[in-house]
Amino acid sequence: MYNSLTSIKRNKMSRPNSLTQKLTKKDKDFLFHPNTNLVAHQDSGPFILERGEGIYVYDTDGNKYIEGMAGLWCNALGHGNQELAEAAMEQFKKFPYGNLFASKSHEPAIELAEKLVELSPFDKAKVFFGSSGSDANDTQIKLFWYINNALGKTKKKKFLSRIQAYHGVTLATSSLTGLPTIHGNFDLPQNQFSHAMSPNYFLNKHEGESEDSFVQRLGEDLEDHIIKLPNNMTIPEQSTKIHGISNEMMESKGRDLFNILCKFYNALSKAQVVVAHNIDFDKSMVKVESKRLGLKSDGFDNIVNFCTMQYGDKICNLKRLTKYNKEVSKFPKLIELYSKLFNEVPKNLHNSLNDVLVCFRCYFKLRYNLDLLKSDQAFRQFDC
Repeated sequence: MYNSLTSIKRNKMSRPNSLTQKLTKKDKDFLFHPNTNLVAHQDSGPFILERGEGIYVYDTDGNKYIEGMAGLWCNALGHGNQELAEAAMEQFKKFPYGNLFASKSHEPAIELAEKLVELSPFDKAKVFFGSSGSDANDTQIKLFWYINNALGKTKKKKFLSRIQAYHGVTLATSSLTGLPTIHGNFDLPQNQFSHAMSPNYFLNKHEGESEDSFVQRLGEDLEDHIIKLPNNMTIPEQSTKIHGISNEMMESKGRDLFNILCKFYNALSKAQVVVAHNIDFDKSMVKVESKRLGLKSDGFDNIVNFCTMQYGDKICNLKRLTKYNKEVSKFPKLIELYSKLFNEVPKNLHNSLNDVLVCFRCYFKLRYNLDLLKSDQAFRQFDC
């Protein structure tokens, strides 16, 4: 987490001393680090800080750094603040710990709450103390659910966040966070959380897209979560070129969408995980059509969501060039992810069954590092 620390020494960094080596071994033996690649950690070892003065910190080898992150964005007054140290020592001597559960209170909490209310822009504010940013956002989520339950709005549970957003690492705030590395292997995000596109223009703009057009597309992306499709829809010619289904085919061979969605929700009620490539878009389309047809669309509420597009992003590491010849990242298409994972091109994409099989094979590889075509007898009958 200290990758923003900047060494201010121009000479060669000091070599590890005996204390560093001793602590490094103990760290590897006894500490479990959060948000850390534990396999890589066993090779590279910890970055051990020993002391701090103002904006500077020193490691156990005596190297000096500018502490650019202020801890985890919370040490705004810097290190070695004598006034804070003396106040903390006095309080430790008098009353080192007290909780606020079940109407218990203590003077420091009361006085600090009053001061924070005075500084806030709200006339009738109250202060709820937490121990971290994750804890604070987790509490906000719980309070939102609590008040809506109290008001009888028991189905008002949804949160809309942004891809690439960071809101914390508790179970709920990890779901709110829009980073696949925070979701992976933890069965997240939970079903009450969706993610719209990131508002980072430089990373996510289309080639030649102006800032005004990008902002308009951001708004349209948000509307995609609630858009209402018109009746008597027809298939655009452009779409027919992709999947081969014409309006004539739809009229002659098409099946009633209401009955199909009923069967879909029946299957969904028995599932534990729902998998898709660009799952937020697919879910929004299902919900839009469900609402148009008068069907409840809460079947996604208690099921794990897995988006192969988001989880495949880091694996594919795809780039594209803007018209200014600047390299930016892009999410993989299903065919790109499949080709990366299996070193072959999938057959007959845009056939719905084949799309499902291709996506499911990618999911199994991403989640369990297994190839279903080789490990599952029943799956071998299909040709992807």
